[in-house]
Amino acid sequence: MRRLRVRHSTKFSPLTPSGLLARAMLGVLVFIVLHAIGFRAYTTILSGTSPTGEQVAYADMLKMVSYVLSYLFSTIVAPILLIGAVLLAVLQRKFVKSGRSSAETESGSESPERASEC
Repeated sequence: MRRLRVRHSTKFSPLTPSGLLARAMLGVLVFIVLHAIGFRAYTTILSGTSPTGEQVAYADMLKMVSYVLSYLFSTIVAPILLIGAVLLAVLQRKFVKSGRSSAETESGSESPERASEC
């Protein structure tokens, strides 16, 4: 029977260690950029005050929401993605190694590369 292989179009597919790591770093990078351009000042809207002292505009609210969401992503979601990437990488290495060794023992013969090494 023939197996179908699915090819991924990008190196950073969503459920790979590199994909999880890339998404975590992208979220942290967005937070750093927003923090650097001064969106933190707009979080005062949460307490009912305006950073300029005038009435709060929709653009200011948008800045506040984008900063708060990127902050929450950086402090809650990014660490989870990093832990997931590490665990996924460890599990993939463990199962790939055990899958190779069990395939070699089932066939009863060594690979040509291993036979030449001995």
